[in-house]
Amino acid sequence: PDDAHESSDFYHTQLVRIKKIVKDVSILQKQFERYDERNEGWISTSVFKTALFNLNLGFSKSELNRFTRYVDKDSNLMIDYIKFVKLVEDTKTEEELNFLTTHPDFMKIENFHIIKNKVTSYLQENGISPA
Repeated sequence: PDDAHESSDFYHTQLVRIKKIVKDVSILQKQFERYDERNEGWISTSVFKTALFNLNLGFSKSELNRFTRYVDKDSNLMIDYIKFVKLVEDTKTEEELNFLTTHPDFMKIENFHIIKNKVTSYLQENGISPA
């Protein structure tokens, strides 16, 4: 159980790292598409490692190998990069988690217009341009 928890923490930490460095997941998607010669949405684990390495994410070789083993859960040596990109996109950074816990109204759909204004203000205050 401790090993599984440690692996899960490592995996989440790497997903957050990728999200923070890449910022726009479409860059990640395009990077994988470059290597997907048949346009199938799948790439080999070796190509996956090459694609991530070429994004200059600061992975050591052992981190990249360990991360790839975790991503390739069924050990078929293929990665569904479309699912992987979605996973990176859905991964919450510490800042996002802090925002959600300090803004509990955010999760109430009836408050959407209020939330939209709060998020826009938050982005502007932090010098982030809304997409």
